[in-house]
This record gives sequence, C-alpha cells and structure tokens, in this order.
Amino acid sequence: MLYTLRTKKMNQNLSPEEILRNREQEGGIEFDPIPSPETNERVVASDAPDHINSFKGEVNPVNPLQNDNPLEKRLREIEELKNPVGSLGKSISHQEITKTVDDGWKNLPLEILPSRGMFYPEGTRIAIRPAEVREIRHFSSVEEEDRISVNESLNYVLSRCMRMIFPHDGVVTYQDIIQEDRFYIIMAIRDLTFLRGENAIILKPDKKCKGKPECPFNDGMELRTGVLDTFEIDDKVIRYFDPSSGGFTFELKNNPGKKMKMYVPTIGITNAISDFLNEAKRRKVQIEKDFIKIAPFLFSDWRNLGYNEIYSKLRESEYWTKEEFSIYYGMSEKIKVGTRLKAKAICPSCAEEVTAPILFKNGIKSLFVISDIFGELL
Repeated sequence: MLYTLRTKKMNQNLSPEEILRNREQEGGIEFDPIPSPETNERVVASDAPDHINSFKGEVNPVNPLQNDNPLEKRLREIEELKNPVGSLGKSISHQEITKTVDDGWKNLPLEILPSRGMFYPEGTRIAIRPAEVREIRHFSSVEEEDRISVNESLNYVLSRCMRMIFPHDGVVTYQDIIQEDRFYIIMAIRDLTFLRGENAIILKPDKKCKGKPECPFNDGMELRTGVLDTFEIDDKVIRYFDPSSGGFTFELKNNPGKKMKMYVPTIGITNAISDFLNEAKRRKVQIEKDFIKIAPFLFSDWRNLGYNEIYSKLRESEYWTKEEFSIYYGMSEKIKVGTRLKAKAICPSCAEEVTAPILFKNGIKSLFVISDIFGELL
C-alpha cells in the first residue's frame, strides 16, 4: 500500500459539516455515501430524527466562529481557484446534495483529522452519520468510572456510525482507525447528531476578553470539532516517515544496517495491547512499564496480533542496545498525534486566542445523552 504525506497546515476552526457544506456549495468535490458492509448498498437513516434527514447544509448559529470566519472565507477562495465560476469543473448538484444527506452519511475529509490522514493508505475514504436512538441508548449505559466500559462504548458508536474504505481492501473495521483520531471522529458524529445545538457542551474559557463585553466566548465556548486543537509531529520526526509502510524508519549511526520501525497505533493495536496486559496479569507475568509505553508503536497491523506475538516482541526488547531503547522510548513520545485537552478558538471580537479545558461536567454520557432534559419540554 502507498501512504501519502498530506499537508500539515490545515483548517482547524471549521467543523466537518462546515467544510463539507462549503465544498458542496462551491463545487469541485462530490461527496458520495459510503456503502454499508452488510448490504454493499447505501445505508438509509430511516430512523433518524426529522431535523437530520431534512438538513440541507445549514450550520448551527450557536457557534460564533461560523459568522464572517476568515478561515471559512479562505476555504471558499481555494475552492473558487480550483473551480472558478464559468469553468467546466464538475460541481455537485442540489439533487446529489439532498440525496447524500437524506441517506444520512457524510464524507469526512481525512485532512481535518488529528493525523491529517497521513497514516492511512492513499485513497482512503471515511464517512459518518448521526447517532440514532439505538446508539444513544447503548451509550447511556456506559459506566463512567470504568475505563473499559467507556472505551467499549466509544468504539460501539464508531462501529455503528462510521464507515471506512481502503482502496485495495474495501470496507474495513473501525479498528483500522488511528487511535488518536477516534475522539475527533466521535465529536464529528456528535456534531451531526445535534445540528441544532440541543445538547451543547459549554466549556469555561481560561480568561475573558478585556474590555470586550460583546465577546461571544465570555459566557463559554461550545465544544465542537471546530474548536479542537491537535498536536503536530515535529518536522525532525516527519523526515523519517516511510510512505511505503505508513510508519517511521530509523537507522543508528553506529549500526546503519539496523532498521528500526515504528507506527502510529490504531484502535485495533491499542485493544490488542490492552488484551495482552489483561492476559499477562491473569498469568501473573510481570510487564515493565517502559515496554507498555513503547509496545503500541511496534506493530503495523492489529490482525493476528495476540498474546504470543506481543510477548515475543517483549522478549526481543530485552536484547535491545541502550541506543535502540533510547530511540524507541524517545520516539514513542515524539510520534504524537491527537487532540489536546484544551479547546482553542480565535475571538471574532478581539482576534485573540481563547482556550478552554475540555471537561464533561455532566459526565461522558453527555456526549450523546441530552443533559438538559427540561430544555426539550414545552
């Protein structure tokens, strides 16, 4: 498989539906639904609420960044350059837009993910749909204090509301998603589920705008994909990226023939490591903490990755040189992608950066279970 190193400087202040809306309106990119793996046909969200099925690309006005956003303007300019008015460039028709939305699936551009789509095969496509009652009901049973329960509930939503296609493998499982892309995709699904802001999670900014009472963030910042801030891999590490494998290849100066390979973990690999640790505990096998930290970066595929395969790598690590260990340990910290624990946005009133810690005061259930139930009553 050939992996593509996609651009790092991407728009982070727009939510997926905003970007899709702009591209649909400006033309040049056609967003098709992803087929269901069960039927190989389009999935119709027949049970979705009316406000989902009738959505025609309008954006929730609660988010102040959606009005006169310079980044949104720049995105339109880029699309106009690719398909200027009067050109013969292909544009998506209103009928096609309506059909795509009525089916409930929306293509999610890989470039806006924390990984920038860098570690997926070239030509990979991801589509998401709003969570329906069955997913929300299942998510409501999550045990807030149980990390395994939270992990399984998030993965359930992904398995139901996301489809991913690899160009040579067809539809693949959610376990092929990069682990650190998971939260962003979950948030994108949430954005599509609550288009009217009926389940808004309001974050408290670290500071208020001085002398700017009209600042829309003084009363809080709504948690949406458009305000998520992500890590970027250091350019010094990027230079070791190997497009042919989708991972990183390092060579030591004192042993140039020795190649050390590391990969950004997928959900499947993370799950396999977790299962390994549980089994090791059951067998009363002591596992060093440093290996636990490094292990997720040592495997390229979660398929056929079981206890024996991981234990074999553990035994192999006992023979690493001090230089090899230092590279593996150090790079496991530097190969970091994902969402930061603080949301970030630019205030439209004073143009200053506003940050807010991401906290769920009503618990993780508030991601999909409406907290303000009285707000839904007449």
